[in-house]
Amino acid sequence: MNQFYPDVFLDIAQTFDRVWYDGLLYKLKLFLPAPYYLIIRSYLENRSYKIRYDSSYSPHFSIKAGVPQGSDLSPDLFNIYTVDIPVTTNTNYADETAILCAKNDPDETSNCLQTHLDSIDNWATKWRIKINPDKSVYVPFTLKRTVPPAVHLQGTQIPSSPNVKYLGITIDKRLTWGPHLKLKRKTLNSRLHLLHPILKSKLPVHTKLIMYKSLLRSIGVYAIQIWDCAKPSQIARYKHSSPLPFV
Repeated sequence: MNQFYPDVFLDIAQTFDRVWYDGLLYKLKLFLPAPYYLIIRSYLENRSYKIRYDSSYSPHFSIKAGVPQGSDLSPDLFNIYTVDIPVTTNTNYADETAILCAKNDPDETSNCLQTHLDSIDNWATKWRIKINPDKSVYVPFTLKRTVPPAVHLQGTQIPSSPNVKYLGITIDKRLTWGPHLKLKRKTLNSRLHLLHPILKSKLPVHTKLIMYKSLLRSIGVYAIQIWDCAKPSQIARYKHSSPLPFV
């Protein structure tokens, strides 16, 4: 890594609960045929809730934001709501939670990232999306000793960290994958300890194999396409101390 690759991992508060109804309906109306739009609008409107305590009930409260939890449609509605998140030509990658910029100069890289953060802040304010700068993470990916300057969101400096957990993968700033493999070994050994009595029981072999594949191997090989590029010594240590047979 000869360049600087600072990355900001944003923490969006109450992702599904804070979707603004009027804003979502406005975006849906732009591209959905009228019949489908009306169906989804009826699905979202006139929702309410009440609280029960023993045999007592509160009055009904109207729900003005959020998509229903547990619904198959909710992730799609949230993706539609955030599809217009700002993307700039100077930013290599951006989605709802991660922004990456790559430059040769640390100051230029930081300025590029800050410009995009300001754009996202304006977008989030417009669409009533709350981003927590204190819970967001800034990771300057680089092999160089120089670190790009800090970046801010909503006037608050985003905390810097040498690693971050993203999509179930622990990524360190030098991309050694050491912290990720260490945590994976710990998780596997802990889970094996809990499952040991069951795996040593008289259950049918095919039942044990199903448990092994779903509860152990699924963890051991998750995202292996990415961390398999770690140093041979890291991989060897992982294989040696892992409870999994690598087949």
